[in-house]
Amino acid sequence: MKRIAIIGSGLLSQQYVHHIHTDTDDKVIGYYDDFKQKGEIINDLQILGKITDILNDFKKNIFDVILIGVGYQHTNFASKLYDELHIDIPFYTFIHSTCIVDKTAIIKAGVVIYPGCIIDQQVIIEENVTINPGVMVGHNTVIGKHSFVAGSAAFAGYVTIGEKCFIGLNVTFVDNIKLSEEVNLAAGAVAIKNLLEPGWYVGNPAKLLKKEL
Repeated sequence: MKRIAIIGSGLLSQQYVHHIHTDTDDKVIGYYDDFKQKGEIINDLQILGKITDILNDFKKNIFDVILIGVGYQHTNFASKLYDELHIDIPFYTFIHSTCIVDKTAIIKAGVVIYPGCIIDQQVIIEENVTINPGVMVGHNTVIGKHSFVAGSAAFAGYVTIGEKCFIGLNVTFVDNIKLSEEVNLAAGAVAIKNLLEPGWYVGNPAKLLKKEL
């Protein structure tokens, strides 16, 4: 059994707890959250301290592994946290038991994959990615670090997603599509060509709505 600490105590982190506790023998022992008081209880789990306490607590053997659960609106913060912590602290990786994952797929540290996903052959999912229920990731696709994929998104083969991207509910990719870093696709968008400029994209086919992130 691994003892897991989670950074952040909001709804995303609470979802992580639910899936880990109902699908594995591992145990989330609590949260680190700069906006809560140490000892405060969130859904039966305590706030262990502030983010600045994490490294010392790991050295004290309070937990074994860690996850970042701060949500897709804070990808720059999550990226910075990961870069600061991963050298000294191992990150937990969770793949729900109902997922189908080809043995050639590479799932890296800090990834969380919710129920019912299909991860095809030669897929690479980089560090600190969250994939929500029912996502289909086609062969030879790469999902970049610190990205967030909402439920029922579908990736055809040879899709490359840059770092810190948001893929909304039911987004669809045809094959051989590339996204730059910090591309955000709204729910239902369909990507039929490369999207190489950061910003928000909407519609079928997906078109740039605004550059500001």
